[in-house]
Amino acid sequence: PEQFLDYIAHGDRLFERVVQFDILDRGEVPTSPIRDDNDIADQMSRLRNAFGSSD
Repeated sequence: PEQFLDYIAHGDRLFERVVQFDILDRGEVPTSPIRDDNDIADQMSRLRNAFGSSD
């Protein structure tokens, strides 16, 4: 599982970079990411950003 956890961490860093590139591409000023201890909320936020809200 250690290698799997490394892949997850790498994927998280890659996702943050893609989000920053997207922000720059739209001409917005990038903000520093806010880290939260709630991993589930973080993942749900990422899914909403990637696929849109289901509201």
